[in-house]
Amino acid sequence: MTFKDILVTRGPRPGVGRRDGQDYVIEKHSALAMTVPAIRDLFTGYVMYRVLTPADGVDADALHRRADDLLVVVEHSCDDRAGFEATLEDAEYLATVRPDEIYMSTEIFSVPPTVYEVAEETVLDDAGDGASGDDGDLVVIDFLRRRPDVDAAGFRAALAAEAEWLGADADYRAVARRRVHNLVQGGEGSLNPGAADLHDAIVTTTVTDFTGLAALYDRLRARQAEYVDADSSFSALTRRKVVV
Repeated sequence: MTFKDILVTRGPRPGVGRRDGQDYVIEKHSALAMTVPAIRDLFTGYVMYRVLTPADGVDADALHRRADDLLVVVEHSCDDRAGFEATLEDAEYLATVRPDEIYMSTEIFSVPPTVYEVAEETVLDDAGDGASGDDGDLVVIDFLRRRPDVDAAGFRAALAAEAEWLGADADYRAVARRRVHNLVQGGEGSLNPGAADLHDAIVTTTVTDFTGLAALYDRLRARQAEYVDADSSFSALTRRKVVV
């Protein structure tokens, strides 16, 4: 069964430039990771999202609170979870990549990364090829938490209905190229059992520009008020870097 996780990093620490921290993760760390044969053979997808802020000239609105303290969002995908877990015990990974992960946690990230194990559902794909996307794509990432009075099944049904509603909207289709629902897996046996207490879904939307999508937000917020806890949800505007 396909395995996917999403890693959320925040920062940088004082004394580290934001761009420098992002470049280290996106360019140096990913290149180091890909020198390890076990990692090269493992990943079917290894994608990084540079979180953009007004300092980057990106001041567009977002669906929920913009979490500009996020640094980089990372996606790992592989054929099965067993292979992923085996790689974490690989001797070359432990000798080469793990020390760099510790370095980033102590020198670049302001808090430990949050990891979400997710089940991916692609609900819109204009390219039709199932690929994760292209280098340089603009991507909106919405971290959604359901309302306390909405159960998990009800939330997922409402999110699926939202995607169908948006898919029939000409304004949305004019700007959105791809939409993926990453449904957070929690509880015993998951990679991070507490992740489902933070968010229920991480929605990634590849767009032609951020402002075009922002024009739809008032209508979407009104709809989501029925099933999304806006106070516990946040958004990030990003640029994609495809490693694999």
